Amino acid sequence: MSEAGRDYIVACVIATEVPPLATGTFTNAMIPLAIQAVCDVIQNRAASPGFPDDPVSVVLQPKQFSAVCREEYWRQAMAGMWFPRHVAMCLGYWQTAPAPSMDALWYYSPISMEPPGRVPSWVEGKTEVLIAGLDREYFRFYA
Repeated sequence: MSEAGRDYIVACVIATEVPPLATGTFTNAMIPLAIQAVCDVIQNRAASPGFPDDPVSVVLQPKQFSAVCREEYWRQAMAGMWFPRHVAMCLGYWQTAPAPSMDALWYYSPISMEPPGRVPSWVEGKTEVLIAGLDREYFRFYA
């Protein structure tokens, strides 16, 4: 697979993890912050011995990224039928992503949990990484 194809797979996962539109307390200003933070997690995982060593394997690892678990959105994004501008924006972020600015390896979205607000069991023992300007109701990152 070409590098562009591999980048597109990662971008589709990022795009379907981060809401494409502001809603509630999730503002337009938070979208690029969340995209960068998810890019950081993917880069950190690829560099960590506890995870696969390439970004595509990281994002396609079973039960790790909810976007891939919610196959419908991810498949639509891969086919260019789900918020194509948002996917393109995420692709641009991914392809130009600087070195990670935080050391997080995990994150989740409290509003996406079933029931909403549930805290996953894997959080226990991890240190939360706060991101200025990003509402914790939408994303929580952990090292």
